[in-house]
Amino acid sequence: TADEVLAKCDYDPTTIIAADDDLQRVLALVDSGQFSLFSPQLFLPITDSIRVRSDPWMVAADFRSYMDAQAGVDQAWRDPAGWHRMSILNTAASGWFSSDRTITEYATDIWRIPTRSTQ
Repeated sequence: TADEVLAKCDYDPTTIIAADDDLQRVLALVDSGQFSLFSPQLFLPITDSIRVRSDPWMVAADFRSYMDAQAGVDQAWRDPAGWHRMSILNTAASGWFSSDRTITEYATDIWRIPTRSTQ
């Protein structure tokens, strides 16, 4: 939640990284240049930003919950009938979506930009 993010905004990601072998392995693999063979240091700014106290995207803080959620997705995918049911229900419950409406709402409600409908 937004309140949880505010409460953690000054957390120390090195503590989380030190306690999570999977996160250590992921960072080491990215740091190794495995994903950027012709420019091995390409992703160092990203991994460095995860290791600093400001970690603006809270990657270290969210890593374990992401991995747990992904494990749940992996398990659900192994049940094709259940997966199809969830997919259909998710689509049916998603409600009305319009990119035009969404952009207009962002413009007026968040960015405070007058639009044709608000002039």
